[in-house]
Amino acid sequence: MGRSDIFSYALGTTFRAKRWLALDVCGLLCVLFSFSLHVFALFVIGTRLVTYSVASTAIFSCFYCPAAAMAVLSLFAAWTTDPGAVPIGARPLEVTPIVTDECEPGQLEEGMATSNSTNNSNSTS
Repeated sequence: MGRSDIFSYALGTTFRAKRWLALDVCGLLCVLFSFSLHVFALFVIGTRLVTYSVASTAIFSCFYCPAAAMAVLSLFAAWTTDPGAVPIGARPLEVTPIVTDECEPGQLEEGMATSNSTNNSNSTS
């Protein structure tokens, strides 16, 4: 699978593309299936399940429709976001040791050795 663009580098997976968009057949079929599943759920719930009650229609309109819209927008954002590009010239972050005030370096090992020798002497007697 190579890199490709459409609309003169507006969408695609090359470095010159302004917006990331996966154009492989499997990805397009999966996104089409996901979008159609969301639209079908909205249609069925809106026309078959909540049409008999004003309260259920209000709850559907106030809560489910915005949640479904956010789910579709999230799916679109995931579909059009580059999954892991690292900018050219990026360097790894420097690792700094974590220092706490609770114990000095080596203090934990000494305490464990003392408690282990105490436990061993108690178990042998």
